[in-house]
Amino acid sequence: MKKNNKPIFDTMVIDTGRVCLYKTCSPYPDYEVGLNWMNSDYPFLHKHDHWEILLVNSGSLQHVLNGEKTIMNMGELCLLRPNDEHCLFINAENTTHTTFLITKEYIRKILANYSDGLYEETLHGPNPLCAQISEEMLMNITNAAMNFKSYKLKVEHKVFYTKIIINKILNILIEAATPMLSNNPEWMTNFLLLLNNPYLDTTDLVKLASFTPYSYSRLAHIFKDITGRTIKEYCNHVKIKHAKELLRCSDMTIGEICVKLNFESFSYFHRLFKNLTGYTPNEYRKMSVPLNDME
Repeated sequence: MKKNNKPIFDTMVIDTGRVCLYKTCSPYPDYEVGLNWMNSDYPFLHKHDHWEILLVNSGSLQHVLNGEKTIMNMGELCLLRPNDEHCLFINAENTTHTTFLITKEYIRKILANYSDGLYEETLHGPNPLCAQISEEMLMNITNAAMNFKSYKLKVEHKVFYTKIIINKILNILIEAATPMLSNNPEWMTNFLLLLNNPYLDTTDLVKLASFTPYSYSRLAHIFKDITGRTIKEYCNHVKIKHAKELLRCSDMTIGEICVKLNFESFSYFHRLFKNLTGYTPNEYRKMSVPLNDME
């Protein structure tokens, strides 16, 4: 039995003498997901036997989660796991929030599409996943929730649309928790876009560095730390990948491909292609021709 009678902001957690376990708070208890729209406090400390996404649609609320007190503002969301203990209090009359309820089986199936171990990593991570959504997405979700209330939709249709929203939100939460997807500075993102052009002339790397805030020597060090490759290695992989496509899908000669991709010389292209693929360009092209074209 847990008791919590400490002041929470300007209010109190209602002491029931225990932490409630909710099993049937979904409006569609026989389905994998559900959606609740609320504009009131929920001061009872509780946890769920399912997963829950808490989203603040308007205003702000005071959220007590696993003993930590935070303020959640409009557009902020949090993925609550089974056994996360929480309660909440709205800060103003115009505060509204949505909760999406998801069975363990359904979210396990969704997370498995990313990685076999992602469900367990998310379940046992040190903190629940949190993120901020755009104003446009917030408006779309709010409109959908209102439509659920105002239109006579079949439960099956409500569940279908709720799944679409949940999948979008999970994408945002996972991206926010993945540093490689979210932490590159703007200049690095723009530089990678430049390097991913297979026709880029890469003979003068110092000139390419001028597109960044750094000298070439400093840039080379930063780039290797982030990507694990030198700038030249990165560009070569981009060019050889495209060369393979041209060998498979075009009638360009190997010499024409070499020139089009701005390689320094035919011999360099030939040597690099074999080092990275294990085949010469000519061997690769013959290998890639469909059998009926070889007869």
